Amino acid sequence: MNNFNQECKLYLAIPEAAYQDFFLKPAIQDILSDQQQINYIIFDPIQEVIVQWIS
Repeated sequence: MNNFNQECKLYLAIPEAAYQDFFLKPAIQDILSDQQQINYIIFDPIQEVIVQWIS
């Protein structure tokens, strides 16, 4: 029996530098656009703050 709440969204937490250096490359954007919607939390690990939520 699956108790996973279908209302919950999962987010992939990514350090801001990794997001800017890797995830914003056009080739990576093309690959990710073919996938199901991925939700991101972009964070600054030094200041320990969330910079951006992407749904």
